[in-house]
Amino acid sequence: MPRPAKLFVCAIAALLLACLASPPAFAKNQHVKNRLTWDFDGDHKADLAVGAVQGSTFTIQVQLSNGHGRILLKTKFHGHVIPHLIATDVDQDNKVDLVLTGVSFRPLAVWINEGHGKFKKRSGWFFPPL
Repeated sequence: MPRPAKLFVCAIAALLLACLASPPAFAKNQHVKNRLTWDFDGDHKADLAVGAVQGSTFTIQVQLSNGHGRILLKTKFHGHVIPHLIATDVDQDNKVDLVLTGVSFRPLAVWINEGHGKFKKRSGWFFPPL
């Protein structure tokens, strides 16, 4: 099977897994906003990131596919619009990072993927204008 076709099949399978997976225990009393599947630790298997809101706190739980890791990331946000979680490579190092966005173009929080599923929150991240 050609590489683009394999990537498409993997993306569809990951989306199906994210839709069918039940929310993690930490999100039972929270409003689950996002579920993202991506290879966050570089093992070529889909991992699951779930973003949930409780009050003014946005919590992200990343469950690694190997079953040996669970990462909790938290940040506070202000306003009435619930933020949205995006997986993208903002620092162009070929590792997918996590970005929390609101209604403006400015990110509310950026977590840089340092490899093997380890994230570090960055403050003052600047996106150049398009």
